[in-house]
Amino acid sequence: MIKHTALILVFALFFAPSTVNACGSPAQQFWSNILEAEKSRLEAFLKEQQCSGDLKYSPDAADPYVAIVLINAARAGVNTRIFEGVLTRFNCVAQLSNRSGYQAIIDYVGQDRYDELCRDEDLRRVYVVAADGGANLRASPSLDAQKIGAVANGAVAINGIQEGEWIKVTTYMGDGYMHESTLRHYIPPDD
Repeated sequence: MIKHTALILVFALFFAPSTVNACGSPAQQFWSNILEAEKSRLEAFLKEQQCSGDLKYSPDAADPYVAIVLINAARAGVNTRIFEGVLTRFNCVAQLSNRSGYQAIIDYVGQDRYDELCRDEDLRRVYVVAADGGANLRASPSLDAQKIGAVANGAVAINGIQEGEWIKVTTYMGDGYMHESTLRHYIPPDD
């Protein structure tokens, strides 16, 4: 009986939806909640995910899981304010190429509100680091400029402004410049 109880406890610790604030690992946290359908548990989880200032989010890793959880939350009728906070924090996941697959998200908040929350012009200034081993963030647009730090491959960079071959961005390492060859658009320019 003790072994059985210990096994259940280990399973619960590793696989049950987390109740701790987990802003640093959205892919894992959303993945662990993709089967959740109970309104109050979904609301509690989404409320945890509204942390501000966390730019370690990796869209490629997390977006499919974020979308599934948001679709389940819409179906469960969670608090709209909490839903919208998570939607905007995670770069308005429904803006991805599979937009029709995420129509339930748009339907839940309404097209006008969605357009207000997920401003296309802002999303087009979001980039994802696309460099094995990460990419350097520099103090000015030059290879000789002071290195502020290295930003992990797959991390999000926001507020991008193109300046020649460099893009001025905000990352979890701070503000600075990254070479355009190390970044890709979150939403491709031709969408």
